[in-house]
Amino acid sequence: MIKAFVIIPAKGDSKRLVGKNKRIIAGKTLLAHSIEYALKSELAEAVLVSTEDEDLRNIAEDYGVQVIGRDQEYMGEREVADVYVKIFQDHGNNSYTHVVGVQPDHPDRTIPLDEMLNYALVNKYDDLFTVDPDGTRNGSIRITKAEHVKSGYMSRRVGSMTDECTNIHSEQDLKNAESNINERSIDKSIDFEWDYYKIAGPCSVEGPGIIDIANDLKKVGIDALRAGAYKPCTFPILEEKNGWKEGLRREGLDLLMLTKLETGIPIVTEVMDPRMIETVGEVADVFQIGTRNFQNYSLLDELGRCNTPVLLKRGTWATIDEILGACERILVGGNRKIAICLRGVVGAPSYRHVFPTIRWAPDLMMIPALKELTNIPVIYDPSHSTGYRNFVKPISSAALAAGADGLIVECHPDPDKSISDPAQAINYDALEEIFKGW
Repeated sequence: MIKAFVIIPAKGDSKRLVGKNKRIIAGKTLLAHSIEYALKSELAEAVLVSTEDEDLRNIAEDYGVQVIGRDQEYMGEREVADVYVKIFQDHGNNSYTHVVGVQPDHPDRTIPLDEMLNYALVNKYDDLFTVDPDGTRNGSIRITKAEHVKSGYMSRRVGSMTDECTNIHSEQDLKNAESNINERSIDKSIDFEWDYYKIAGPCSVEGPGIIDIANDLKKVGIDALRAGAYKPCTFPILEEKNGWKEGLRREGLDLLMLTKLETGIPIVTEVMDPRMIETVGEVADVFQIGTRNFQNYSLLDELGRCNTPVLLKRGTWATIDEILGACERILVGGNRKIAICLRGVVGAPSYRHVFPTIRWAPDLMMIPALKELTNIPVIYDPSHSTGYRNFVKPISSAALAAGADGLIVECHPDPDKSISDPAQAINYDALEEIFKGW
């Protein structure tokens, strides 16, 4: 088991850039960026800041981390490695497995500390440090087995991980690091407009019965009805042979319009093509972007010019950067009515004989990750992320516990008779159980 002792040595002065560790980029001091980086680690049992500067001390104490003084004995002009040895000897103990040195002047790190710690453990490295893409050691992070720190860094097996972070020496370095940070996240000061947190309905509009479904779901307390008029299929030829031509299309839109007029319920429905935005927009209160259109840039660009809310489903393999990049496509056009919909990723389940059609795995960890990076609402889809109705309720609970703002659930009055995705559709009673007390 890893128990890390993290040291952040923060000088108040700097020969090349005055007051470097107190300089502010992306709304925080350099020291604050490194403290937050360390505190995100679940394997860090202790985080210490060593400084002689009162302002830096106050910054560290605001984060609740231990602060130790920085005198000539600790810092001075000594080698950084010697500093870590001295601090660990005075403030560490035998319970720690690794000592981590985090330099405060690399604010745009990309590798999580826990990832580095686990990498060091798996590869049995005595010493692990970050390097630039050309292999040059950059000094951002150094991880060493505690036993070797005690003996003065007598490391035998040394490894490295590439992290192209900025070592701050100049005003230009500050600008470069800030640019890197801003590229990775959408400004958390942006207020996104969103009113739809309880979304439910059948995968597809099947006929005039959609009106009755809407009335029934209103009684459950949903905010919007989801139903596809244009329903793309993985195997369109096969679906057509079965009598289903990828949704009712125009007829489906007309039925959704009638449903809205008779029930007053907002409509969430998919748009697949920029040329269809105007037509679908006559009915849709929310444009749903399916997972396979997640990076349809021409579509996203046009949606950015609209005033209609957009529910953007995560692409099948999309990273956080790709999710935020797709949101930014819409955002730069001026549309701030955006929500991210997480709907599971490609999975590899073991029990195919029991659950032969499972293709997806829940992506619950993305919820707190996205909430930390942005104010964009996160809606979770427990239906697609599981593929089986028995799993919808527990995954819904897990998603809400993880911080999801809302749910979009496939619901049908007779799930087994649903034309689209019958295995994952639930009935009204099950939906009411999910929403009860929420």
